Amino acid sequence: MGLGLEIAVPIAVLVAWGVWSANAGSFYFPPLTEILETFEETWLFERVGSDVVPSLTRLFAGYFIAVVLAVAIGIPLGLSRTARRGASPIVEFLRAIPPPALIPFAIVVIGVGTGYKVFIIAFVCVWPVLLNTIDGITGIDPTLKDTTRVYGV
Repeated sequence: MGLGLEIAVPIAVLVAWGVWSANAGSFYFPPLTEILETFEETWLFERVGSDVVPSLTRLFAGYFIAVVLAVAIGIPLGLSRTARRGASPIVEFLRAIPPPALIPFAIVVIGVGTGYKVFIIAFVCVWPVLLNTIDGITGIDPTLKDTTRVYGV
């Protein structure tokens, strides 16, 4: 019953909105059909190729770079207490920098274009992945570490 209700309520709200707004004649509450037509004209045809696809490409590129860097850096930091203690001030310093503050720096160093946008996305995404990788590695049971060492893995 829960799933049927979860589907029925939004559909009922949309139907009620469509019926109520069809004859409202209000500038602030346009008919639902007009909203859907404008959405289709604006986003489903004209802007997908020029706006949505490049944005998603930058998002995935930045996230991919962040994951690769964070895992590559996080595993050694998670395995070595000495490396973690040495890198901790640097990580905490860089993590505290607000990403919008890096935009002028990125534009000067990387240039205007896709590169600086991907850099900012990667900078934002690297910290959660890095910190969770370090935490995940340090949280491994010592018995499992010893077992893998014995088996030569």
